[in-house]
Amino acid sequence: MKTLFKNGLVYNSLNKKFIKKDILISGEKIEKIENNINDFEIKTINCENKFIIPGGIDAHTHLDHNMGDGLITIDDFKMGTKAALYGGTTSIIDHVSYGNKNNNILKIINDYHKKAKDSYIDYSFHGVAFKNDNRTLDELKELKNLGISSVKIYTVYGEKLEDEWILKLLTIAKEEDITVCVHCENEEIINYSENIHGEKVSDFPLSRPVEAEAETVERLIYYSKITGYPKLYFVHISSKESLENIIRAKEKGHKNLFVETCIQYLTFTDEVYSREEGGKYICSPPLRKKEDVDFLWKNIEKENIDVIATDHCPFSLDKKLGIENYKNIAGGVPGIEERILVTLSESEKRNIEITKVIDKLSTNPAQIFNLKNKGTLEIGKDADIVILSKKNWKFKNIHGNSQYSIYDNRKLNYTVDAIYIRGNKILEKEKILDEDFKGKFIKR
Repeated sequence: MKTLFKNGLVYNSLNKKFIKKDILISGEKIEKIENNINDFEIKTINCENKFIIPGGIDAHTHLDHNMGDGLITIDDFKMGTKAALYGGTTSIIDHVSYGNKNNNILKIINDYHKKAKDSYIDYSFHGVAFKNDNRTLDELKELKNLGISSVKIYTVYGEKLEDEWILKLLTIAKEEDITVCVHCENEEIINYSENIHGEKVSDFPLSRPVEAEAETVERLIYYSKITGYPKLYFVHISSKESLENIIRAKEKGHKNLFVETCIQYLTFTDEVYSREEGGKYICSPPLRKKEDVDFLWKNIEKENIDVIATDHCPFSLDKKLGIENYKNIAGGVPGIEERILVTLSESEKRNIEITKVIDKLSTNPAQIFNLKNKGTLEIGKDADIVILSKKNWKFKNIHGNSQYSIYDNRKLNYTVDAIYIRGNKILEKEKILDEDFKGKFIKR
């Protein structure tokens, strides 16, 4: 089946501009992008004054994620990807949880394939390395056979890798061409900070200071250098100091460093923790100062940030509010539905062209994580297409399970008109058209 999109403002990732073009899709693929394609026998969609962008890719989600002690994120793959779809995201890469510590990576990934069977959108997984032993290193070599080319490591929490094993893992990642995603926080700094500060929600940002993130970023940069520059992807960078460390390393010629920030670090500051409902915003790393937010946006414009993701990690309100000690509050915020529309609107609010952010929402994560058929509107690529209109409205209708959004009543400038995944029209005017459509696993 063929569909023709006429007269739309099509985003071109090569020159980072919107250009008035027609797009012809055939089956699951884009067949032509030209001026004045005319075929009266083909179903035609009038896209005059509409913006056509590649389907969004959220490279950092935690769906149906077991945090331990019976705490599981409230969005499973069905509801989480439904919310993603409403916001213009057509693919995700989910960070798997290890579950039982006796699990091996094969069992973990098999379990996640079962979890994802009802996904509304296409998906892949990041592996996880959570044991300081040789089995972890052996399993890293198996990831490619599972269709996965990235792995997550932590420098904090119960699943943290010690420095010796981080170095060994980076060495193998270089040999196997695997991208290492790293959560950078120094556990000793956090433990010290927790002991000298209070436990109210308003004390939370003091417990995980900028220095905890920045020190670990700097350390991992050195580890990357001495292990031969494997692909190192810093997740949820939140602070000016951390980003300055990475920029400085790149200026000195350091290769294969990639930077992700998340939409919450671009839209809120740590003053929210003093609000009555401050528990809603507990996440790690914490939200930072206005200076940090402004610096992140400045470097989005300068192309020093590669990806804008979500770290979507939602919980019900009873896990977030009415709890005095921040240590007892579930850490994580929703954002999978809001990411694209909030990012576009916030960029315009700051007088930054939206062409500066679209690559970070789709093209760059596809390139970094080897989603070969995703991320751009090009001939031969998957027809993952999002059609947007300019419209002023306030966000209010979240479609996941979390009961709330930290972006409730935020003013937005764009709305989603329609979404196609691999050429299939899945959503139009706030309505899912094909409830039987299932996302596919993306081997990469």
